[in-house]
Amino acid sequence: MKRFAAAAFLALASSFAHATSYSTDASDLWYIPAEDGWGLNISQQEATLFATLFVYGTDGKPTWFVSSNLSPVAAGSTTFSGDLFATTGPAFAATWNPSLRTNRKVGTATFAFDTVATATFTYVVDNVTVTKHVVRQTWQNDVISGSYAGVLAGVFSGCAANGYGAVGQVFTITQANGTAVSITVNVDGSTSCKYDGTYVQTGHFGAIAASGTCGSFQAQEVHTTFAGITMQVGQTFQGSCRLDGGVAGVRQ
Repeated sequence: MKRFAAAAFLALASSFAHATSYSTDASDLWYIPAEDGWGLNISQQEATLFATLFVYGTDGKPTWFVSSNLSPVAAGSTTFSGDLFATTGPAFAATWNPSLRTNRKVGTATFAFDTVATATFTYVVDNVTVTKHVVRQTWQNDVISGSYAGVLAGVFSGCAANGYGAVGQVFTITQANGTAVSITVNVDGSTSCKYDGTYVQTGHFGAIAASGTCGSFQAQEVHTTFAGITMQVGQTFQGSCRLDGGVAGVRQ
C-alpha cells in the first residue's frame, strides 16, 4: 500500500512544474487596472491559446475580436502569436442563420508572458498596432485551507545529499482573512516544519511568501481544486540546504 501511495503521489507531483503540460497556464481574464471595460479572455490547451478581446471600436461601441490559434513562435517559447479576426452573425435573440456569419481577418495578435501574473499583449487591427501590458484579474481569493497528503519533489542544493529527490509528506494549511496562512508539514508522523506568511491571489493562481522553523518558503502558481493542490516552491531548510521544485497534495 505504501508503495502504491508513493507512486500515486509522484505521478501527481509530476504536474507541479506547470499548470499545463506545455507552460504556465495562461487561461484567465487579463486586463489593465486603469482601463475599465477593456479585457482579454484566454483559454489554453497544451500549447494553443484561444483569445477573445473586448474593446471599443472607433465609433465608441463595444467590439470583439477573436484569435482561435495563438501558437508558440518557436519550440518551447512562451510567446504565442496568430491571426486576429472580427466576426459578425445573427442578432443574439434571432434564430441562428449560418449565411449571416462572417469572419474577417483584421491582423495579428501576440501574447508574451513577462511573469506568471503579467504579460505583454500586442494586436494589429486594420494596420493599427496596439501594445498593452496586462495582468490577471482578481476578484476573490481561493480558499487553500485543508489537510493534504502528497509529495515534495525537486532539486536539492547545499544539502547533505544534493540532486533530485522526492519526500512524501502530510501538510496542513490554515488561512485567515484570505491572506494570512500557516503551513505545518509532517514527515514520518512528526512535525518537521511550520511556516507563517502571506497568500496573494493573481487571477486563478496564488503565491505564498512565508518563513518559520525550517527557514523560508516561497511558492507561486498555487492552484487548488476539490481534489487537491499544486504549487512551485523555493524552500530553504536548516542552514544552507535549499529545494527548488514543487509540492502536490491530495485532500484528505
